[in-house]
Amino acid sequence: MLNSSPSPAQEWVAYFQNNAEREGRLPFLRAREAVLTPRQTAAIVRTLQRFQLGESGEGEYLKRFASQTGDAVYCQAIDLFVAEEQAHSRWFGILLRRFDAPALNSHWSDAVFTKVRRAGGLHFELVTFLTAEIVGQKFFAELGRNCPESVVSNVFSQVVRDESAHIAFHIGTLRRAFRGQNQRSQWLWYWRWKFLLAMAIALVCFDQKSAFREFGISRVAFAKSCFSAFAQTAARIWAPAVTMIMAPSPLQEFIRSSGKA
Repeated sequence: MLNSSPSPAQEWVAYFQNNAEREGRLPFLRAREAVLTPRQTAAIVRTLQRFQLGESGEGEYLKRFASQTGDAVYCQAIDLFVAEEQAHSRWFGILLRRFDAPALNSHWSDAVFTKVRRAGGLHFELVTFLTAEIVGQKFFAELGRNCPESVVSNVFSQVVRDESAHIAFHIGTLRRAFRGQNQRSQWLWYWRWKFLLAMAIALVCFDQKSAFREFGISRVAFAKSCFSAFAQTAARIWAPAVTMIMAPSPLQEFIRSSGKA
């Protein structure tokens, strides 16, 4: 007998569809401001090139794993999630053209990330995406606050908001998937994920050292903020079932925390 209950992903489909309008509000046509030093410009270009490549994937493996859940609405939500990630790639490409800089066709860091996230099934892929989103959210939040070029800052701020929503989206899926997990399994997932996060932080600190230097961003503070976000995310995923009964959904939590009705 088919399950006639509504998919938990339905609210995310509606959110992603409504969120598609945000691109039109970004000030891409605003004239370039002569506020960045040559070294700051080079650092921003390097950042845009690396992350533009990382956000450009088609999500083939993720979509394939999602289709195995048998939840057509969740598959639609995944399609819309991937489209938002690709929008970030498109925005970064627009900014690269703004700085008369080329996009990259390949980079070793993107190849490593792809291999890692494809090493397991749907849940490991989501954990890998969560890792990238936590790191990206914190990194672009710092860059957005410290970059004096308003168009770049506005784009980074929207990326941060999108990544916050993506984290909430994946929390809901993993919360349901890991429900009733025994302590040993939880411990293994938790520490494997934390190790993955540490590696991602180290990679960004190394690869983006010019951005940290030119915009006065502390690597230590960045790492601490990533681990703090990880702890909060893990706590929400593995919260006791009793706590979840009256708790708002991850989307409602995101909307409440972001102040958007």
